[in-house]
Amino acid sequence: MRISNTFRLALGTCAAAVALASAALAGGPSKGQSPPHGATPVVVHTGDDGFDWGAAAIGAAAGIGAALATVGGLTLARNS
Repeated sequence: MRISNTFRLALGTCAAAVALASAALAGGPSKGQSPPHGATPVVVHTGDDGFDWGAAAIGAAAGIGAALATVGGLTLARNS
């Protein structure tokens, strides 16, 4: 029973770390922040090609993988 609770705690900690890491890696300045005094902001214009199916597929695969890992971990914890 102790291994099961420890495993659940570790799984929950990993899930929280992944959620927080994705938010931290988003980066970029906060909205409403002005550039430092004397700095000229650089404007970069990129073409918009519409919806990026490749990025959507990568995100969907990552989400499905995370869900399968979670279900597998919970199943192992439940059966031990």
